[in-house]
Amino acid sequence: MDQHTPQRRTGTIVCMDMVGYSALMASDEARTVAALHKFHNQIIERGLVHRNGRLSGRAGDSWLIEFPLAEPALRFSLETLNELKDLQHKDPTLAGMQVRIGINCGDYVEDDGILHGNSVNVAARLQAIARPGGISVSAELRDTVGEKVPCQFLEIGPRSVKNIPNPVYVYRVLTDSSREPEARESLIDLAQPVPGLANRPAIAVLPFRNIGSDPEQEYFSDGLTEDIINGLARFRWFPVIARSSTFQFKDSPLDVREIGRRLGARYVVEGSVRRVGNRLRATAHLSIADQGVAIWHERYDRELTDLFVVQDQIAQSLIATLEPELSRAEDQRSRSRSFEQLGDWELVRRGMWHQNRLTREDAAIARNLFDQALARNPDSVEAMVQLSWWHFWDVWAQRGPMEGWVEMERLARLAMAQDPKDARGHCLAGIAEVMQGDSERGRELLNQAITLNPSLGRAYAHIGTSYILVGEPEMALEPIDTALRLSPNDEHIFHALGEKAVALYMMADFEQSIAAAEASLQHRSGYSYAHIIKIGGLARLGRAEEAKEALGVFLTRRPQFQVNEIEWLPFTDRHWIKYFIEGLRLAGLK
Repeated sequence: MDQHTPQRRTGTIVCMDMVGYSALMASDEARTVAALHKFHNQIIERGLVHRNGRLSGRAGDSWLIEFPLAEPALRFSLETLNELKDLQHKDPTLAGMQVRIGINCGDYVEDDGILHGNSVNVAARLQAIARPGGISVSAELRDTVGEKVPCQFLEIGPRSVKNIPNPVYVYRVLTDSSREPEARESLIDLAQPVPGLANRPAIAVLPFRNIGSDPEQEYFSDGLTEDIINGLARFRWFPVIARSSTFQFKDSPLDVREIGRRLGARYVVEGSVRRVGNRLRATAHLSIADQGVAIWHERYDRELTDLFVVQDQIAQSLIATLEPELSRAEDQRSRSRSFEQLGDWELVRRGMWHQNRLTREDAAIARNLFDQALARNPDSVEAMVQLSWWHFWDVWAQRGPMEGWVEMERLARLAMAQDPKDARGHCLAGIAEVMQGDSERGRELLNQAITLNPSLGRAYAHIGTSYILVGEPEMALEPIDTALRLSPNDEHIFHALGEKAVALYMMADFEQSIAAAEASLQHRSGYSYAHIIKIGGLARLGRAEEAKEALGVFLTRRPQFQVNEIEWLPFTDRHWIKYFIEGLRLAGLK
């Protein structure tokens, strides 16, 4: 007779998984399994022994780990990420592998080695919202660890997560150990408007440092800096300090806070370039100037073929990645103030934060904030652009009438007239044309947007959509893949991944379409069209039980689903509507 008695105890839970596992398995199963094996044996097991952790459960690409204390749990997680990076330099099997980690501490129940309880569930949700290669932690973990571990925490705020009744207060771990953990006295009063900038946040790009042994490579680092300055200026929603001002700080001993104060910049980009043989490495990080705290960093490794081509590739990738990071930082800043305290610019940023949550309640708040901003300043391009984008998601979410696309286009064209060099107006007008059935005209506008801003990932993604809607999925893949490469951190990446899944499904590449749909659902678990493609792909592959199970999951989320939500899509050839519905019928939809 089993005499085991469940035990209640207090500790710290680490949940970890491999990013993009399904897609990697689909593309190279043997390599993915080998990478998981090496990662577990050479990093996880060794780290558990070193930090006194216990593996509670493992399933394929995921790990559930228990620690008695919070500090070793966080140290283990940081060491895991660092050791994975180090091992990747030595072992090509692990190239491209990324993990994400969630950590929470509290009470839970252990029953025959299995952990149960809300603390465990919260850790799992934190892992699900962590960035690839990153760590998300609860406020409980943050408060418990304090300043014991050499890292900083970026406050994300309360997040509503699946099956947890109350919002979870989330922090993201910043792993640059060279930064001081304590906040310093602000040197810039950000409550005061920057002269001439209408209280919009300025960004300064400092000259990238040439840290190689060849002083003749200085021209490359300077050229990269100039490309980034020019590229960021195309985004238009924030001013970029001119080269003539930022280059006076080349090799300056001043810290980022003092430079930000002197330039009147809220954000500062710094970086370095190193050339070794035929390899080039560039690093960059983005800091909030008055705090002297880096909120994002990235590294770019390239093999040198044509130096100027490499320079363009790095600059374009960095520019596209910086824009959503700046947007997130401004959204967070606006959320720290009451509605009554918000200026025109901050009303728009607060509205964007609510809009990106993609709930009906948040959409109503966002609409009100955008309307307020436009009422205060009828010439605000930012308010026009965001209100136009609001109409896209409103029609998309509610399968609304054509009038929504018409209003979206009207606002976009107003933005185009107000600022013809802002690519976003052209992009939104192009999307509206595509959704009204004129894919060719829409594509022209989207290409104009790309001419104005080659780093505008959303324009590429919707060019892919334009080809999908006219039944040319093969033409859609290249622009969609370009969008995914340019904007891997975009809040709406689930949409681009979903479009890729649709294109592959139309091409009868069901395995890859399922992988793309699952990747989309990792970013937005309730995205209906990704569910529909996954279900249809499984059914058409003859995996009947899996298709039935996936359909059950979808209908649990969307019990009121009707096929008219598919019939609403503006495909030129209605054969494709029948094709999607047929996939659901094969899975058992009545």
